[in-house]
Amino acid sequence: MLVIIGVVISAVGLSLKRSPRGQDARSATVILQARMLSAEQVSLMESSLIGFSVTQNGYQFYRLKHKQDLLVWEPIKRGTLMYQPFEEHFDLALTLPNSAQALIPDDVPAVPMIIFNAGGGVTPFTLKLNGYTMTGKYNGDITIQ
Repeated sequence: MLVIIGVVISAVGLSLKRSPRGQDARSATVILQARMLSAEQVSLMESSLIGFSVTQNGYQFYRLKHKQDLLVWEPIKRGTLMYQPFEEHFDLALTLPNSAQALIPDDVPAVPMIIFNAGGGVTPFTLKLNGYTMTGKYNGDITIQ
């Protein structure tokens, strides 16, 4: 499954590089969905927690690590889950459980907004990106409408 997701990300990424207009909202949403599904797979395979945050400029995945008897969220700095900037400006809106609408910061926050757990679940969310809506459910389903 992880290999398939990687191939999809690569194919979409290559087609974007050839596009004269750069990254449009639909492509950005599909790539983000593929990366979120990849984060779910990494979380399952490593039995670890993976976090995610979105900013006005891009998005970042995190890994929960033990450091000197503390648990800290560290940004992932390599691979498909490293920080990804948006190539264009998008209108973003994020809704999380028990909140009307989360604020989208300009800078990457120190802690994630969404968590992928080792059981295959995800913090429920709705992320709108220029009219495309991505929805995540407790059971790990991530869909685009």
